[in-house]
Amino acid sequence: MGRKTLLKTLILAACIALAGCGTVKEASVENAQAEIQTKTGDNLYKTDKTDKSGKSDRETQISLIAASADMFSGYDEGAGYKYAATDLDRNGRLEIICASQQGSGFYTYADFYEVNEKRDKLEKCRYNAADGDSQPDIISQSARYCEKDGRICYFFDDDIRAGADYFYVLKDALWLKNGEVSFSGCAVCSNENGRIVYLNGKNEEVYKEEYDALCEYPFGEDAEYKTAYFEWYELNDGISEENLKQSYMTFLNEEKDEKDEEKDCREQS
Repeated sequence: MGRKTLLKTLILAACIALAGCGTVKEASVENAQAEIQTKTGDNLYKTDKTDKSGKSDRETQISLIAASADMFSGYDEGAGYKYAATDLDRNGRLEIICASQQGSGFYTYADFYEVNEKRDKLEKCRYNAADGDSQPDIISQSARYCEKDGRICYFFDDDIRAGADYFYVLKDALWLKNGEVSFSGCAVCSNENGRIVYLNGKNEEVYKEEYDALCEYPFGEDAEYKTAYFEWYELNDGISEENLKQSYMTFLNEEKDEKDEEKDCREQS
């Protein structure tokens, strides 16, 4: 996260409006004859087929990430960095996220790396954040997400504290598209010297009830939300293929929100 000197500018920087939402159809995972097929969005299919050597595309990518461990040797061993394997944009190319939460202000630092199209190199993603900007607290066991305008947005909190009477809690939407990670604010709760203020994504002051609704349904109640899961491992323990595979399979084991499951049951009845 950013430095304390920038705290007062975080609300303006983080509150970019995101409204509306597309539809994300429920992803499925099939394990049959070493094939895994996932589906997300409309008419988007990714099948993990085996090659002539019997190694699947997923296994090839996991091996590539594990073999690229030297790329992460520069991270501070004392900073408690963790890593997780994902496919945030659901393009069939895996990512590894390296992140750390540091300091009493809960500052999060994260880097994202994605396998390239040729499956022969791990490339660092561009991060659409200036030096010192607050970043979402991405080290989490789960995150709700929703599709909007071809972007799959994951919702994370961003907790910034500088004493009991000075803090911000931001609800951020984060997405990866075309090798670039971006994020935008949906809602903010701030406390400066005992005065609590609630803001929406347009930087307009709202009542607590509206703020709570924005945190629960950032793109509105009619949008379809699902939950993605993350499994993090200590970077100091090294990057192994076994942990990468387990982390990625955890990410694939997504679930719909109870609200959307009830909606599907009504439509089918």
